[in-house]
Amino acid sequence: LLTASSRERKIAFPGWLIIIGLISFPVSTLTVAITGNITSGTGQWALVRLIGASFFLQLSGVGLYAASFGSGNPLWSRSLTAITLAGSIFTLNPIGFTSGELSAMFLGLDPSLLEPSRNDLIGGSFIMALFAVPLIALASNLIITIRGDDSFIENSDNPGIAEINFGAIMLIPVGISFLFIQTDFLSGNNELMEISSSMHLLAIWTVLVPISLGATLCIFPAVSGRNVLSANRSRRAFWMMSGGAFTGIIFTIMGDFSNISLLESNPEAVITETPNALRSLGSVIFYFVVLGSIFQCLNMIRGFYRGSKIINENSQSSTSISMKSYNLTKTTTVRKLFSKGATMETEIVPVSESEKQGKPTEL
Repeated sequence: LLTASSRERKIAFPGWLIIIGLISFPVSTLTVAITGNITSGTGQWALVRLIGASFFLQLSGVGLYAASFGSGNPLWSRSLTAITLAGSIFTLNPIGFTSGELSAMFLGLDPSLLEPSRNDLIGGSFIMALFAVPLIALASNLIITIRGDDSFIENSDNPGIAEINFGAIMLIPVGISFLFIQTDFLSGNNELMEISSSMHLLAIWTVLVPISLGATLCIFPAVSGRNVLSANRSRRAFWMMSGGAFTGIIFTIMGDFSNISLLESNPEAVITETPNALRSLGSVIFYFVVLGSIFQCLNMIRGFYRGSKIINENSQSSTSISMKSYNLTKTTTVRKLFSKGATMETEIVPVSESEKQGKPTEL
């Protein structure tokens, strides 16, 4: 925050997501201390909402900035970024644990004090459902920013782009899955509690880690002055981490569902070999994540000392949040130009189009 306060130029829009995310964590604690009413819905609501929004806002800001920086494309939509910011503040984030044990441990309180009341259940379910709006806004903004004006990923040689793209794709299915789990917990059914811990691992290793690691890989050349040692090794590590995490945890979730079905049919039954076998298989496959993480770290460490130096500072990745020029091929409005990332300093380049019939090119 002190670094941001001493800035000499305008902060990019994703930077505000990071700043507000950093501020929201201490503000949540101060809010609970000022209200002094931890057993009521006010303190619990502020605590859970602000702490949950803190991590999501920081992840969103880092992901959006890295997607623009790594691909060389401006942010696809500032409006979606604003929706992500407002939605994170005014909705409840369903991604995370189903109880307030972590918050209680952080404040040194009894977890039973954070048990929701009936009014909290009704309001919480409604507000959590609204979280789908900023979630979809963030995922679509990340994916389209990476791809630019066409369907192909820009600057695909950057190893961090694939990580961010994978994390953005997994955002929506993971978020919707957590919405069902949290709603089941709030309603008191607790039928999906068996898969809660597995889904938590899925959120960490298919959303949080890919976006964070992808952002690190995107800004690595600008920070170190060198590229990673081998882009091919980063790709192999990416497939090992993403494939191992997704496949391994899916097998674990299959084992959890098998256990749920068994307990529903016979509550006194003993867990059979099928759930244990699926979980064991998932654990073995998950070791690919460990190997991929080691390869990725070694590739970055070696790249810091032996990677190729960056000679041209004005590389494709240097075009970050705002565009320097815009090719105007058809009539448009000023509002659409600003929504695509243009600023008052953006140079508009008219590109003429002809209706004449083409002809073969002589080689």
